[in-house]
Order: sequence, then structure tokens, then C-alpha cells
Amino acid sequence: RTNRRFHYLARDDGAVRLSTAFDSTTLYGEDPDLRPDIYGRTGNSGVSVATLDDMKKLYSGFDLARPSTSVSMTINGPAPMILAMYLNTAIDQGVERYLRAEGRWRDAERRIEMLRREAAEGASEPLAYHGERPQGHDGSGLALLGVTGDQLLEPQVYERIKAETLSAVRGTVQADILKEDQAQNTCVFSTEFALRMMGDVQEYFIAHQVRNFYSVSISGYHIAEAGANPITQLAFTLANGFT
Repeated sequence: RTNRRFHYLARDDGAVRLSTAFDSTTLYGEDPDLRPDIYGRTGNSGVSVATLDDMKKLYSGFDLARPSTSVSMTINGPAPMILAMYLNTAIDQGVERYLRAEGRWRDAERRIEMLRREAAEGASEPLAYHGERPQGHDGSGLALLGVTGDQLLEPQVYERIKAETLSAVRGTVQADILKEDQAQNTCVFSTEFALRMMGDVQEYFIAHQVRNFYSVSISGYHIAEAGANPITQLAFTLANGFT
């Protein structure tokens, strides 16, 4: 439903701006299949993303590497994992486009089918879009469900597409863990370890020339909602940013 909503909102826009809110199950890094109390919160106040295929379906039909596409993801505790899913989704879109443009899609389809058969045992979810695709959805981004691009291409070709994609994607992930510790409390890891992962993400961005994607977005309204007055809210927000 979220993908269909995205397509509805972006239908007549030349530039695509997708702001993504996640459900509490995803915000806390939980598996929606395991416990009834967790399953009951799935899809509440946001979209559920538990697997790479979930991410591929969520942004299918959008070219994530286009200069006119930008995606914002409001998530903090499991932000590095969600970000990894997003970047791999964008890379696999690039792999799909390459295979089609180079006339290699028929061979790739046979390889995909073989890989899916090998992984089919124990699969709990169909490898397909849920329901009818919305207006404006061209079907792109769905062909590699159940597989990843590095399984279909020579390493040097895959690495080239990966590098081109990482330098092109635009957007923001919130990943403001200090604010989580102080206010919203969707903490998955210890604060020290989470801050270290924030640094690791930025180091990866620098090493791979991820120039157009913000690895952190410092937020203050959560602190106000936790009871701070405007002065305290501003003080904590600025302190978190400088830290």
C-alpha cells in the first residue's frame, strides 16, 4: 500500500521526493513473524520492512539513482541495516537496467529462476508485488526479488554499477541516536555502539564517494514531545549535532 501511495503522490511531479515512515516493529528491529504481540503492531503508523525484498517492493517503479529522485527514511536504532537494504535495492535496480540494456536479460532470467528454486525451501512469502501495480509503475525493481545483483554479473561489472549507483543516490537517513536515547527511545544497541556505527556509516560514505546522501539528520521535535520547553529542546538538539 505504501508503494501505491508513493506512486499516487508522485504521479504528476517531475521530481520524486519520498518521505518514508516505518512501523514500530521495524523501528525496534523486530521480526514481524515471531510473536503475536509484535505481529499485531506490523504496519501501525508506518511501513514494515524486514527483508531486502520488502525494500525492493517498497521503492519499485522508481529509479532511485535518478538525480530527480530523493528518499528520506525516518529511522534510528536499526538505521545502518535499513540503509544497507536501501543502497542494495538501488544497486540491484542498476543491475536490472544493465542486463536489459545489454541484451543479457534472457540469460539472467534463467539464472534468477535457478537461484529462486534453490532458495524456495522454507520461503514464507511470494516473490511478487502484492496486488495490482499502481498507475505509473513500470514494473522495474521487482525482477531481482529473491536474488541480488552480485549473483548475476561478473564482479568487475557489478562493482562498477555499485560505484556509479552509490555516487548517484540522493536522500537522508535520520540515524540520530542521541535523540533516541534522550526522547523517543527506539534504541536497539547501546549508545556507544550505535554512535560507533554512525561513524562507520560516514566512513563508508567517504570511502565509496556517497556524495548526495546524508548519513544523519539531527532532530529536535522528539525532545519537545518528551517534555522539553523550547529553550531546552534547542539546547539538546544543538548539543547532539555538535557531538
